[in-house]
Amino acid sequence: MLLAACAQQPRLESPLRPARATIVSYTLEGRISVKRGATARQAALVWQHNAERDEIELSGPLGQKAARLSRDAGGARLETASRETVVANDWSSLAERVLGVALPLDNLAHWVTATTIEAERDTQRDPVGRPLRVWDSGWQINYLTYESAAPDALPTLIELHRDDIDVRLKIDTWQLD
Repeated sequence: MLLAACAQQPRLESPLRPARATIVSYTLEGRISVKRGATARQAALVWQHNAERDEIELSGPLGQKAARLSRDAGGARLETASRETVVANDWSSLAERVLGVALPLDNLAHWVTATTIEAERDTQRDPVGRPLRVWDSGWQINYLTYESAAPDALPTLIELHRDDIDVRLKIDTWQLD
């Protein structure tokens, strides 16, 4: 009985929370801030992601819709509150056209769930194996907080840094589909 008590217990996956690497679609709500040099912008966001499509709605501080970003097989689009539309081949190209900054929007779907693919060799992990700091495509991604201490917990505060660009994403709620 004493030996059984000392034996390592198997890790049980929560039926409500799959391992991060198996997440295919999600909706998250939170806030984002992007700072480049002395220029900073903040917005609330709702992001719906699946393998075929992404939609991000950005809202101002009083809840007014500021913009909608979308991505699918046909490319990427930005629709502003004033009904202007900008189209590009992918999200990174769209961000560069609109903001003058090549944001890592194509990689962001993996980064927000703390799943790394090509950057695996450039990852620092915490004691339970979650990423703390990742370097990918010239970006440093810092995972500052997770929703719990569980090994498969999702991040709730992420910072991205590259050159003079700082992006901070605070995730308030996760919904896995």
